[in-house]
Amino acid sequence: ASDEVKKLAKETSEKMAKKPTDDGWCFVATACYGDYNAPEVVILRKYRDEKLLTNWFGTLFVKFYYAVSPPLARLIAKSETIRCFLRKHFLGPIVKCLEKGFGRQKDFCHRRHRSHTVGNSR
Repeated sequence: ASDEVKKLAKETSEKMAKKPTDDGWCFVATACYGDYNAPEVVILRKYRDEKLLTNWFGTLFVKFYYAVSPPLARLIAKSETIRCFLRKHFLGPIVKCLEKGFGRQKDFCHRRHRSHTVGNSR
């Protein structure tokens, strides 16, 4: 199953490079950033290829994402408000964590998330 997902990821990447916004292969990050080759999208693809597709849970997530993201991406592409919100509050923070590295930054993301959700009663 892992090889099947890697093959699908490669085919999808090649297809999107040719037509990044057509025929249902426009995923959420590409829709949000408006360019398949935007630096943020490249970072997310690298994470997919180098981390997610190397384990069963990540592979399962990628399969799920490929199944549900095309209609979401089409919806997102139609609204600058949604694109801006997702870039600022969802994708942006994820990309920032990934930019600094997959190892040490993982701890930073975990601490930051916990500080905002556990015991924060202000």
